[in-house]
Amino acid sequence: MNKSGFARERSLAGDMGERRRRGRRRWALLMAAALGCTCLTGWLEDDIDMTPAGVPAGYISKEEHFDRFGFQDYTDYCKYQYDSIEPFQNDERYHILTEGETDHVKGYFMNFRKAMEAGERLDEYDFPSPYSCDDYVYIDTKEGQPIGQTGHYYTYDSYNVYYFDTESMILYFIHHNI
Repeated sequence: MNKSGFARERSLAGDMGERRRRGRRRWALLMAAALGCTCLTGWLEDDIDMTPAGVPAGYISKEEHFDRFGFQDYTDYCKYQYDSIEPFQNDERYHILTEGETDHVKGYFMNFRKAMEAGERLDEYDFPSPYSCDDYVYIDTKEGQPIGQTGHYYTYDSYNVYYFDTESMILYFIHHNI
């Protein structure tokens, strides 16, 4: 074999290796795009379970209103109908509302109402009333936690309130984050 034939054979072998590398890159890019589309499709679907973490299993129906335009600052309101008080009796996060707590819980709902009114969303929900001492409550708040290096959250800056009305058997959930 002459020199030019040997060089041509090496050149063809080099081209084959480069083609394989390009093929693998294209395959990896195609797979990444397919995975991205699958994730995006799942994210955009309406039937994704958005049930808040503090909602006990066992509800028989739900009505959920999530802030469509919320990214960092948002408000959510949901109602969950139960046919039993048992999920709240067995959930250590919930406790029976005491007489001394009623004003505190009412304060969250009043603050929430003001936020919803400002966002022109009052038509989306109704509020529990009156607050009873046999009802269950769970409040998850960032109050007192630091924000950056110089500040901290105040009472109504960021909260999740779960209020179960034992008479109507409805769990009211409000979330507010400024």
